[in-house]
Amino acid sequence: MVVRPGRRRARPDTITGVAPGHLRVVRVPRSARPAGNGNRPDPAAHPARRDQPPSGGALHTGQRHPRVPPVPLRALRGPVEGPLLPGGRPPLRGPGYDAAVSHPPNPRVRFEPGGRPSIYSILTSIVVPRPIAWVSTRSAGGIDNLAPHSFYTVACVNPPVVQFTSVGRKDSLRNVEETREFVVNVAPEPLFEQINATGTNFPIEQSEFDEVGIALEPAETVAPYRVADSPAAIECELHSTVSMGDSTVVFGRVKLVVVSESALRNGRPAIELLAPLSRLGGNQWATVGDVHAIRRIPYAEWDDPSA
Repeated sequence: MVVRPGRRRARPDTITGVAPGHLRVVRVPRSARPAGNGNRPDPAAHPARRDQPPSGGALHTGQRHPRVPPVPLRALRGPVEGPLLPGGRPPLRGPGYDAAVSHPPNPRVRFEPGGRPSIYSILTSIVVPRPIAWVSTRSAGGIDNLAPHSFYTVACVNPPVVQFTSVGRKDSLRNVEETREFVVNVAPEPLFEQINATGTNFPIEQSEFDEVGIALEPAETVAPYRVADSPAAIECELHSTVSMGDSTVVFGRVKLVVVSESALRNGRPAIELLAPLSRLGGNQWATVGDVHAIRRIPYAEWDDPSA
């Protein structure tokens, strides 16, 4: 499915299958999640866009490049290891921990910028889950780059703009500044190990597509490649950048959105078919668990219990 900006699809007034005022919990069994794209294009149908194919070879979803160590997805919920404080609370840990604790009945721990633990670890543990922009770019010299960025969201819908933040001067940022184009690929659960591996700080002259063994396909409106086994991709041209501190926010004007037919239900992307990964704090990642659907209550119905 291809969606171009400016063309709006009709939407029902209520969520399909959900009675007004009722909550539906959709449990997505792991067996129902996609094993891969399944709609790989014929490479011969597209013109070559670089002199050599990826030296690592194209891997299909579920395969692991020999250089990528196996990292099993496991449930992150569970008992906290080690002794607990009174009341069953986990102990406060961390090197140089110096946060102050307020008094009962509702003790609060205060974390100030510049203190220990770092505000980065605190913010990234609270602002969760964070969707992942798996950003593919191309340098002015023709080197293809692929990296995950978890400071990512929609910035605007009219015009359609997405944004991701480069913490520091990453290759993704340099390439976007040079060529003014990039692709945001959905980071699906079956490619967990490969997504993590593309976060390795490879030298700028090495392509993550090659080193990790990521199957690629040509984009339609920009030069950077799309990830072939990603269920959806957003092709963007640079709108603007905003620098603040050690980070740069990159805004991309959406030129085209493509979604695998196998990831659609009733003409719209389905969350359990996209199976996107997200980032939590530290080295933790998350998968889609329970999905809740509930109708928003218009103010006109707020005082009407029968609505």
